[in-house]
Amino acid sequence: MTAEIAIMNKSAVALAADSAVTIDGGPEGVKIYQTNKLFMLSKYHPVGLMIFNDAEMMNLPWETIVKYFRQQLGDKPHDSLQEYGSQFITFLDGNLSFFPEKEQEKHFGSTSFSFLSAIRNSINEEVESIAHKARRVSKTEILAISAKQIAQHHDELNSQPLLPTVQQDFIEQTLKKYDPLLNRIIKQVFKKLPISSSSLDLLKRFCVNLFARDFSRPDYSGIVIAGFGSKDLYPSLLFYKVEGMVNNKLKYKLEYQEQIDGDRSASIVPFAQHEMVYTFIEGVDPLYYQTIHRYLHELFDKYPRQIVKTLPHLTAKQRKELVTKLQGIGTTIVGEFMNTMGKCSRKKHVNPILEMVDFLPLSELASMAESLVNLTSFKRRFTLVPETVGGPIDVAIISKGDGFIWIKRKHYFDAASNPQFFAKYYR
Repeated sequence: MTAEIAIMNKSAVALAADSAVTIDGGPEGVKIYQTNKLFMLSKYHPVGLMIFNDAEMMNLPWETIVKYFRQQLGDKPHDSLQEYGSQFITFLDGNLSFFPEKEQEKHFGSTSFSFLSAIRNSINEEVESIAHKARRVSKTEILAISAKQIAQHHDELNSQPLLPTVQQDFIEQTLKKYDPLLNRIIKQVFKKLPISSSSLDLLKRFCVNLFARDFSRPDYSGIVIAGFGSKDLYPSLLFYKVEGMVNNKLKYKLEYQEQIDGDRSASIVPFAQHEMVYTFIEGVDPLYYQTIHRYLHELFDKYPRQIVKTLPHLTAKQRKELVTKLQGIGTTIVGEFMNTMGKCSRKKHVNPILEMVDFLPLSELASMAESLVNLTSFKRRFTLVPETVGGPIDVAIISKGDGFIWIKRKHYFDAASNPQFFAKYYR
């Protein structure tokens, strides 16, 4: 995992990222190594990029992709940060030299296999729950259970909107292109399990919808681009989720963007493992906050039923109406309570910090970014959880006048022994 942060005021944006990358070895455990997550997006202009979650896209390291893009970009400027983001996405989309047809098919197959296996497991669990009641499950019942589970998974995914970047004919074209592969995968996953022809069609559409619908898989790559375009007076930030390419179409979404302007003068945006940053900024652990919210909802849902039990003179209809009314009142009370807590957090914690960020000089902006990433690393180090955040913290400041400046940067080599690297860097 990763801890990264962007802190912006009117003068600059500070970026900080830890170095830990976790390699899952399955039953053998995990290995944690160091990697680069913070990069110049341009050697000549004030734009930086951070990556998190998945360090590769379809087996190609993001570091390689970023450096190829940087070479192609050269010294060409863009008027706005949004144009840098758009060019980076265009660089990826349909790039067959990076993601050839064979790699796309492999990606489609492995993703489909994983999600189809989850559907198969849900079918198995329902069949086993019936079998545990000491009776035999007929083939007809298994067929019905399979059809129900497949339809539920398909309908749930299909209810998500199409990504705005996906053309209407993408689904049908992809179904046709990968139909033989889908037949093999479905046969491999479901084996002798009885599946109707209609369920088979739903399974295939489910797999294609994984790449067409606004649905985030856990193996996405987070791409954060921050800095200035040539006509930008204030810094801004773009956060993309990128999941891979299938049928020559990149699946991505602009998840979030932040713009500093005359009205919004400071911003703190954490990425990946961000609970310690939110605790520092808001004054309370987000999990603790969510637990209070959930418990109060449960309390005000159950309490009216207990009250009604003490009123024996009511009819069944009156009991039901009173419970519904009291639960509605309870929902309102919980909402007011959480709203008051939020106002207190903003007044006592969030706003004072952001007001200070607005006036921080560049050196202090960088120090704050590093400290907040280090806070997450410190928490992981001294608790009984894997140290998935750690290693040297890379820190950079991007300002309009000075451009991209490294404050702290690790090298896998000794800089003093490699003057030729720095001599040719801007060649």
